[in-house]
Amino acid sequence: MNDKEIIALFNSRDQRAVAELKNKYGGYINTVSYRILGDRSDAEECENDAYLAVWNTIPPEDPSDLGAYVFRICRNLSVDRLRQSAAQKRSAEIVSLSEELAECESAEDEYIQSELKTAINAFLKTLKKRDRDIFLCRYYFSYSMKEISDNFGIDEGYVRTVLSRIRAKLKEQLKKEGRI
Repeated sequence: MNDKEIIALFNSRDQRAVAELKNKYGGYINTVSYRILGDRSDAEECENDAYLAVWNTIPPEDPSDLGAYVFRICRNLSVDRLRQSAAQKRSAEIVSLSEELAECESAEDEYIQSELKTAINAFLKTLKKRDRDIFLCRYYFSYSMKEISDNFGIDEGYVRTVLSRIRAKLKEQLKKEGRI
């Protein structure tokens, strides 16, 4: 079933919509949630919470890309759950990821965050595909340096160098735009 048909099921409040969504994107969503949380049961809970959130938001939302829409919801739920557990026990890898990007962000305000996301997305479009993919694997999908290295068939040191250079370029671009 294609995305438009699934969205039509959601719009008509047909409960098959959730089953079709799970059938099409369930494994992918669960994998991403598991990469963030590192716990299968938490990942399954976030996946199910994502289905509920999609049910509650379509309608009125009408996403142009259903996969990206449900993925974003699940990723946000997973990050929120990780933050909750981090309040009890810090996750060193996610904290280090945040620290790596912290030099590029300075604003806390929601509007400024939205503008910053727009600027980062525009910046990413200027990168070579491979560099953009490496950046997204690290900072959006939370891959380890080793996983990136293995996936791209490159040395971990090279991955670190590429990410460092991209962060430096991003910081420079954000400074030019007056965002930091």
